[in-house]
Amino acid sequence: MRRIALALLSLGLPALAFGQLPSLSDLARKLTTRIPGLADVLEAEPAVTTSLEDAYGEVAMMDGFVPAAFEPLAALPRDEAGAFVLRPGAFELDAQSYCLHAGTYGPTRGDGYVFAPFAGPRAGIIQTVLDNTVANPDVGQQDVQMLVWAILARTKVSDTAEDLQAVARRLLSESQIDELNGGALARIPVDLREQAFANVPDAVRRTFEAEAELRDRLAEGQSSYQELEAVAVLDGEPEPGEHDREVPGGRWSLHPGGFFVRYLPYGYSETRVEVYLPEPIAIVRDALGRIVRLTDPAGRITETEYDDGFPPLEVPDDPRLKGYAFRTIRFIEPDPDGGEPRRAEWRNQGWTFVSMPDAGVAPAARVFWLRPAAWTGRPPDSPFKDWVERYEKAKGYYDEAQAMRQKWERIQSGKRSWDDIRKITDTKHYQDGLQAALGGDLSEKGKWIQEHSERTIFAWQYAISELGGGSDGGSTYQPSHDVATPGQSGAQRLGLSGRSY
Repeated sequence: MRRIALALLSLGLPALAFGQLPSLSDLARKLTTRIPGLADVLEAEPAVTTSLEDAYGEVAMMDGFVPAAFEPLAALPRDEAGAFVLRPGAFELDAQSYCLHAGTYGPTRGDGYVFAPFAGPRAGIIQTVLDNTVANPDVGQQDVQMLVWAILARTKVSDTAEDLQAVARRLLSESQIDELNGGALARIPVDLREQAFANVPDAVRRTFEAEAELRDRLAEGQSSYQELEAVAVLDGEPEPGEHDREVPGGRWSLHPGGFFVRYLPYGYSETRVEVYLPEPIAIVRDALGRIVRLTDPAGRITETEYDDGFPPLEVPDDPRLKGYAFRTIRFIEPDPDGGEPRRAEWRNQGWTFVSMPDAGVAPAARVFWLRPAAWTGRPPDSPFKDWVERYEKAKGYYDEAQAMRQKWERIQSGKRSWDDIRKITDTKHYQDGLQAALGGDLSEKGKWIQEHSERTIFAWQYAISELGGGSDGGSTYQPSHDVATPGQSGAQRLGLSGRSY
């Protein structure tokens, strides 16, 4: 029953579901005497086990962010392994992608997918297949997909058609092919499948049945690609699963390489992959921990001075944050021709939250804030009039940064400090504060001012990338090592290639 338990987990379903199926083991034992190989089918671990539980890098804080411009990912140089060598910027590739979960529903445009690493006993072999598509451009995408389906279905390579065996020899080593031949599963007669999988939960049963039919068809070698596709990729919408969660279309994930990635599928066989590596931003703080300067690699500077004539905003019952009023906001843009830099300045506009370095622990109870009208002791011209709405956002930033921190500590087995959280939240507070202070459409003040304002978001994006290890350059990206993972357990997992569609 280990196979079914693992299949349930890979679908995001609880393994305790077996407690609700007390007759399943007895039924399986009876059927194994009539159906040779059934026990192996039921007990074998799925070839790929990646699930939504493995997705640890999604960044809800970046929902709605779209880089101003993309460059072709395929135009970047590749290293010896075929991985793209990244530099700061935004890049896109309409990639060949592949079904990694037979018997589930294909994606439609707008479905949300997030990054998760490959997992499962055949993960390394499938990665090798997808890696090697780049060096073998003459091997067709459909041939690659059929080989992937054969691996997922535990079909002997030696039992498949000669053409598919030739594809396997192009993309895999002899030892990997021997491993696949040695780990193949038996074929279950069609007339006995309904009995064999009768008490298996529907979502798992569909995968068992799809893999069983793929084993038959691939071994017989008579089915067209379209017939195999109809077995592996279902049309329509998956029914809700107990452990599904909403993943908005276009959600960014923080990749272990220290950059961001998102997946926009057009179907299971074509996925737009977008990669974003933020520029490193130098941050200077004053003695109170307030951000006073941001500097990007091109020398663009955002400066702020604070008006200490206003007592800082102190949030009731939450010592983690204080609010400080801006006295001056200043943009400085170098002249590319070496002349005097351009400057723009705003006075007595806006404010920002600042995290207190000695208050990294959240208060014991959830904060119930006061209405602004009930908060006395503040001068009538206070710059903090919108503090309640801003504080609600600030709590969300803190909670999300903490959740990301915990996930990365679990995955990478290394501690992240309070300062890692503080960098993310303070740069986001600062960006929100500048945006609120300057307000409206800045294009009428000059294109360079608008662009300079938009660049303030790079600071908190770079801070997020540092949480995952960060990279100032030299990162490499191998799409074939990602599993684009849906929020719905009944939807397709997608493998990716570094080849253009």
